[in-house]
Amino acid sequence: NNHALDGGRASSAMEKEAKQSLDKLKEYFKDPVQLYGYAIKQITTTDTTFLFASRIIETRKFSEESTSLFDFLLSEAKKRNVDYTGVRIFHFEETGNNTRKIFAGISINRSIKTNENELVNFKMMPYQKNLLAVDYEGPYYNVKKINEALEEYRMDNNMGSMAIPFHKYLSDGYGFTDSQVVKLRVCFPVY
Repeated sequence: NNHALDGGRASSAMEKEAKQSLDKLKEYFKDPVQLYGYAIKQITTTDTTFLFASRIIETRKFSEESTSLFDFLLSEAKKRNVDYTGVRIFHFEETGNNTRKIFAGISINRSIKTNENELVNFKMMPYQKNLLAVDYEGPYYNVKKINEALEEYRMDNNMGSMAIPFHKYLSDGYGFTDSQVVKLRVCFPVY
């Protein structure tokens, strides 16, 4: 009968250990930093009106071309008599053959009319819609990894995407190099 009691204790200890392991696993899966490498959170859009432009560039001219694109947007805002409100958003993708497509936007204070064939377009982001977001400070080249983590999180949580990911500069300036340390909020619009 002592043997049966010992077996019961062993069984109870195994159950306790299994429960602890499952609890740890549950915590692991609830922690985006553990699972995806970044502190992913859900927020809502606050900036909604943007002047937007894109172009394909040589990768080696990334910093100067992104600077030029933002300067172009700022001059277009002045020409169109709209105020730039200080928010700068950006996205880039590798397009092959040492080229990138870059997308830039500046927030403006009101809606304006633009035509499809213009180099600059007015874009509206839906107010209070969902964004997956990671606040990040570090080398600029990690934005690609963060976008991949956000995409993986989105898919794992069965969320649809309504637009391309983008990052909002939290540091002053623009035209950063790949290795420059930046402060950003990387966002992915979802529903």
